[in-house]
Amino acid sequence: MKKQNQSRVYALPHGIFLLKVEWNTLFSLYINNGFAGSALKYSGFSGFNAELNGARHDNSTWDFDTFATFLWSIKQHRDPTKPGHIGMNFFNPSVSIYPANRSNAFYVRCIKN
Repeated sequence: MKKQNQSRVYALPHGIFLLKVEWNTLFSLYINNGFAGSALKYSGFSGFNAELNGARHDNSTWDFDTFATFLWSIKQHRDPTKPGHIGMNFFNPSVSIYPANRSNAFYVRCIKN
């Protein structure tokens, strides 16, 4: 069950929600998405602390363990049939923005109310 208001998308369990954060606003704190990855990773200095634990692709395999991470974005990608997500990896200081298949298992950043 989902419930929306102007600033949040609520998801189960009760009291946990996804902020409607515009990724570009977050990226702009660190110049742009080309440099934001360094700050947003666990070894960074932003407090976001994204861990590079990989992802499950197309409901079948776990890939990129200890190398990369992917997070769902509530912002729709340009392709209306695919949701958006962001990706970061160990070697690159940037954050990449991609379309994704709904069968992927990516992380979400949740906030406790």
